[in-house]
Amino acid sequence: MRVGIAGGGSAGLLAACRLSQEGFQVELFEEDPEVGYPEHCTGIVRSDFFETIRYPELSRLVLAKYSGGTLHIGDNTAPIGIDTGSVKALMIDRPAYERSLSEIAESNGVRIYKSSKVSIRKKGEKYALLSQEALQSFDLVIGARGARANPFLRLLPGMQARVKLNQRISEEFVSVLASQDTPGFFGWLAPYGGGKFAKVGLAARSRVHRRSIASILSRFGMESEILGYYGGLVVVGGVTRASPDSNYLPLGDEGGQVKPLTGGGLDLAAFAVNSMLHDLVNGDTSLSGYKAWLRKLKQSLMASEIAARMLFGMPISLKWKLAHSLLDSPGVSRVLAASDFDEHSAVLKELAVSRLTAALIG
Repeated sequence: MRVGIAGGGSAGLLAACRLSQEGFQVELFEEDPEVGYPEHCTGIVRSDFFETIRYPELSRLVLAKYSGGTLHIGDNTAPIGIDTGSVKALMIDRPAYERSLSEIAESNGVRIYKSSKVSIRKKGEKYALLSQEALQSFDLVIGARGARANPFLRLLPGMQARVKLNQRISEEFVSVLASQDTPGFFGWLAPYGGGKFAKVGLAARSRVHRRSIASILSRFGMESEILGYYGGLVVVGGVTRASPDSNYLPLGDEGGQVKPLTGGGLDLAAFAVNSMLHDLVNGDTSLSGYKAWLRKLKQSLMASEIAARMLFGMPISLKWKLAHSLLDSPGVSRVLAASDFDEHSAVLKELAVSRLTAALIG
C-alpha cells in the first residue's frame, strides 16, 4: 500500500514512522522548511505517552513530570491546590520529538519533502495530493495539516512565552489561571528545567496576548526573563471528522482529535495512529476498528465540549465556587489518583458524583 501524508507535524510524522515500520510505502509532504518549527504547543502529554506511541526510547525528551497543579481563579481568591500523588503528565521537547520522528521515518525509508505544501483534492471517487508539480494518487491519503484544514472547528488564538524564572519553583505542579485576561479559555504556567524555566501562555478571545502573559506572570508573583514568544491556534471544540468511505483519513488536529477542555491533541493523535495501524496491518482497509474508536471518541469530546462551554462561559466568581465545591470533598484524592489524563468528561463526572456523595453522607 502506498500512503501519502499531508503535514509533517507530530501526527503526520508518527503515522509515517509506524506505517513505514510495518512495511508500507510512505511519502510525507511538509510545508515548512524545517521539521519541528514553528513551535506551537506546550508539549504536555499523558505519563505513558512514549509507551503509547511505541517508542519508549524517546522518553529522553521529557522536560518535566507533573503530579498536580494549582488553580488561580480571579484576582482576589485563594488558589486551589491539586495533588494526585503520582505522575499524571509530562512536558516533552516537542521540536526535538518531531525531529526524532522524522529521523526514524527516514531511516525506515519514508520520503519527506520539506517546503512542499500540498492540498487534498478529489480525483474521481478517491482523494489525491496536489503539489506544485502534479496531482499524485495514493492508496491512502492522510490529512495531518493542522486545525486550519478543518473548517468546522472552534478555534482561539493562543500564545506562549518561554521564560527564565528568577526564583526556583516546584517542577511537579502546573499553575492554571482563569481571569479577565483569559476570556473564553485559560492561562497556564508549566515549569521545567528543575523549576528554573517555564512555559507561560494562554488562549483567549482577547488578542492582547503579550500583555496578558505579563499579567499572568504578575498574578503568579513571578519575576522572570522572557526568552521568546511562539503560538498558534487552539482547538476548543467543533466537529471531529470521521474517515469517509473513500481513501482520505483526517488525523490529529485536522480530524478534530483535540480535547476541548485543554486544547491538547498529542495523545489522541497517538491513539488514532494505533487504531488505524491495527486495522491496516490486519488487512482491514475499510478501517472499521478505527471508525468504531472514532465514534466513541466523538461522544467523549462532545461531552467535554459541553462542559468546556459551561465552565469557560461562567462568571469568575461562579467558576471559583464550582471548582472549590468539586475539589473540596473527601473523595477527590481517590478520583484524581485513579483518573485517566485523557478522560476529562469522565473525571468531571466522577468529581461531581464524589461531591454529591459526600454531601449526602454529610
